[in-house]
Amino acid sequence: MLSLLTGNPAKYAPLADLLAQLEVTLRVPAFKLSEWQDEDFLTVLRQKAQLAGEALGSPCLVDDAGLLLDAYPGFPGPLTGSVCKLLGAEGLERLLAGTTARARLVCYLGCWLHEELWHWRGEVAGRLDLRRPVGPGPGPLAQWFVPDEPGDAAVYLHRRRALEALGRDIVKLRQALGLGSSARPPASVPGAPGCAFCQEFDGHASSIYHQLLGRELPSRIVHATPHFLAFPPLGQFVEGGLLLATRDHRLSMACLPEDYYDDLERLMQETSDLLLERYGRRPVFFEHAPVAPGDKGTCCVDHAHLNVFPVDVDVHRHLKRFPHAPVGRMRELARATPPNQAYLFLQTQQGDRFVYDAPIVPSQYIRKIITSEIGQPQRWHWREYLGLEELHRTFAALSGWRCCRAAAR
Repeated sequence: MLSLLTGNPAKYAPLADLLAQLEVTLRVPAFKLSEWQDEDFLTVLRQKAQLAGEALGSPCLVDDAGLLLDAYPGFPGPLTGSVCKLLGAEGLERLLAGTTARARLVCYLGCWLHEELWHWRGEVAGRLDLRRPVGPGPGPLAQWFVPDEPGDAAVYLHRRRALEALGRDIVKLRQALGLGSSARPPASVPGAPGCAFCQEFDGHASSIYHQLLGRELPSRIVHATPHFLAFPPLGQFVEGGLLLATRDHRLSMACLPEDYYDDLERLMQETSDLLLERYGRRPVFFEHAPVAPGDKGTCCVDHAHLNVFPVDVDVHRHLKRFPHAPVGRMRELARATPPNQAYLFLQTQQGDRFVYDAPIVPSQYIRKIITSEIGQPQRWHWREYLGLEELHRTFAALSGWRCCRAAAR
C-alpha cells in the first residue's frame, strides 16, 4: 500500500475520494517527521522524503504546503508556518501595506525513489483578507486566504490539484515501486441536477450541507472507496451515525451495476467493525428506497444510500408485519425487489438482512422507530434535530478512517 505520511490527517479528510481512487492511505508517523528549513520547496521535500523513506524502510509520499505572496516572489514559501506564527495578522498586514494582497496557496507531494525525487505540485490563486476572524477550522492561513474560485472547499484545491497531478503518474509510480494497482487517474463524478448529495460531492456552495455547515467543515467525508463515500448525516441523533452513499447518482442499492456490490460488501463489513471498535456495538444498516427518480417516497434524497447507526434496537420486530424476505449478499436486492417499487432494507446488529415490501410508510419511518426506542423521539426528523454537535464528534472520531482502526487495535 502506498502511504502518504502526515501528522495531521484532518487536512486531507475533504480529499478522501481522491485518496481512495489513487489507493493512497494516510499514515501518521510514529516518529517525528522533521521539517527541514529552506527557502526552496523541492529542497525541503527531498530531505523530508529521504528521511521518511529511511525511517519506514520503504519509499512513501510526503507533502509540503505554503503561501506565495505576489508582492514578494517566493516568500514565505516553505517558511510559511514560521512566518505566520511570528508576524500574525497585524504583522502580515504591515508587510503588505502599499503592495498587493494577491497570493497563491501551493502544495507539493514528493517520493524519494531510486535516488531521485518524484514530485507533483498543485496551487490555487486568491488573496489574503487578514481581517477575517480566525475560529474553528483548518487553521488561520486557510481562513485568511480567500480563493478566487467559488465554494468553501476551494481552500483545499491546492492539495486536490497536487493529488490530481500525482494521479496522472500513479500507474507509473506504482510500477516503479513494484506495487500492483487498479488505480487510475481521477475521473469526474457525474451528478444529477437538484440532488442534494450530488451538489455536495461536487462542492457547490448552494448544497444544503454547505449552507448549514460548509464554512466550519468544508467536507464531512470520512472514508471513500472506488464507488462509495461514507460521512455522518445531518439529523445525527446519536454519535457514530453514518451514511454510505454512491459516488455517482444511483436510485437505490437495488439498482447498482454488478461490479459495485463487492465494494459495498467490503465497506459494510469495515464500517460494522469500525463502529464496534469505536462505540462498543455493531450498527444497524437500513435503506428507504424510492420508487423512481424524483419520487423520494419514504426517503429524503433519491440518491442511493444506506443509513448506519450504532444502536441496540430490534428494528426487525417493528417491520416483520410487512411482507418480507431474507437477503444474503447485497447483489440479491436486485432480484428480491420488483422494478419501480419502493422497499425497505435492513441489516440487523447480528448481520441478518431483510427486504420488506412496504411501499406506503411514513417518511423516515425507521428513524422514527429507532429514536423512539432509544428515548429520543423528538429527534426523528432530521430538519427538526440537525444533530450538528453529534456530526462534529463523529467526524472527529472517524477522520482518518484506517488510522482510527489501526490505533484501536
